[in-house]
Amino acid sequence: MATISDAINKIKATNYGGYLRTAMVEALEAVDERIDGPGVIYDLKGTVPTYNDLPIGVSTGDIYTVTALDKSFVWTGTEWTDWCWWDK
Repeated sequence: MATISDAINKIKATNYGGYLRTAMVEALEAVDERIDGPGVIYDLKGTVPTYNDLPIGVSTGDIYTVTALDKSFVWTGTEWTDWCWWDK
């Protein structure tokens, strides 16, 4: 599993168009700022029917997809945050 830093470095090394590359890096950096500590590993755990069904007692970096919203959310250590930044 890759960290956000790995993803950012890969995006920077890839020949994406200027705006797309900048938007992708900015979005990942924004998520990185909301996650506890550097080097967090993301782990896709599964799906739940609704946002209210997102579990408690999970680990930082755990990702669940909410089927009712067709979006994924990552646990930051303090809250669930929208992982689907490209949908906005």
